[in-house]
Amino acid sequence: MSAETGRTFELLLLEDFGRAGTQSLVIDRLGSGGELSWGATYIGDVIRLAPDAIAPTPDDDKVAAGTELLNGAGSYAVGERSSRIYGLAGEGMINFGLVGGIVAFLPFAVLVRWADRYWSDSLAPDDPSAKLLAAWLPATVIVALASDLDNVLWMLIKQAMVMILVVFFARTRATERDG
Repeated sequence: MSAETGRTFELLLLEDFGRAGTQSLVIDRLGSGGELSWGATYIGDVIRLAPDAIAPTPDDDKVAAGTELLNGAGSYAVGERSSRIYGLAGEGMINFGLVGGIVAFLPFAVLVRWADRYWSDSLAPDDPSAKLLAAWLPATVIVALASDLDNVLWMLIKQAMVMILVVFFARTRATERDG
């Protein structure tokens, strides 16, 4: 199959999972004088979670910033759209340059450390709720590395939050029944 498509396992790991090609292009464009977003993509991703009555949904800052950076100034205004997923380092670089790509790994390291500790703690007790909550941690860590903030937030709300609420209400109900 790789001979027919030209897609090797190494290419799958580097480009599709690691975003190496996209991040290399971001580095190239930044070196050629591309403009930084200074946190606009992160702010837009968080604001997008609020109801429109509280905070109107902003334009898609990540698409605009990525399109302008990769395709040149004014490209978004004429209708071009880049729908790439930049990954943790790529989105950090779009916002804050090369330093942002490196600094983005600090909150990721905190997440990995916390997830590892929670996972280890969940294996010890007989409480099944801790194990249920620990089940979504590996997926969250992988998505946090390979995706952009909006994808991570959406996964946490759509999937992890459902499990957290189910466990919370089940434990509350059990406490009321036993107490």
